[in-house]
Amino acid sequence: GAVVNNGGTWDLQTDSVLENPFGGTVSFNNLAAGTFRKSAEAATTTVSIPFTNAGTVQALSGTTSFTALPTGYSQTAGSLTLNGGAVSSTSTMNIAGGSIGGTGAITASLSVSGSTVPGLPLGILNDTGNYTQSTSGALNVEIGGTNAGFDYDQFKVGGSGAASLAGALNVSLVNGFVPSAGN
Repeated sequence: GAVVNNGGTWDLQTDSVLENPFGGTVSFNNLAAGTFRKSAEAATTTVSIPFTNAGTVQALSGTTSFTALPTGYSQTAGSLTLNGGAVSSTSTMNIAGGSIGGTGAITASLSVSGSTVPGLPLGILNDTGNYTQSTSGALNVEIGGTNAGFDYDQFKVGGSGAASLAGALNVSLVNGFVPSAGN
C-alpha cells in the first residue's frame, strides 16, 4: 500500500492502467498545486485506485476511467476539465468543491456541491449518468447567441440518467449578446 501525493505534473501519455497489484490501502492525491492529465492516445487509461483531486485534472485525449470502489473519483477543490477527452467512473463522482466542466462526455453519475461549468468558454458537456446538484452547488452557463454549443452552453443529462437540481443556476451574457423577444 502506498499514497501518491502529486504536487507537480502527472501526464498520462499511454492507454494503460494505474493500479495496485500488491495489496494494502492505496490512494492518489492530486494536491492543490498538482496537475493530472491524459494528453495522448485515443483509447482508455484506467485509474483503479481511489483518486482525490484538489488541483487540476484535464481530460485532453481518449478516456480517463476511474474504477476504484467504493469511490473512484472525489474532488474537494480545484477543477476537472474535459477538452478533447472523456471521463468515466464506475461509482458516483463526488464533486464536493471546485468545478467540473469543459466540452465532451462524462459517463458517470455526478454528485455536485461545487460548480458545473459547461463550455470552453462555450460548448456542450454531456453526462450519461445521474446528476445530483446539492443546495450549495451551482450550474454556470453562458449565453452569447442562439446556436447551441457555439453561441451558448449546454449541459445535457441523457441516457438513463436523471437530474435532481438544487442550488443555483447562474446565467451570464457574453460576446455582447442581448436577447430579444423569442430568443
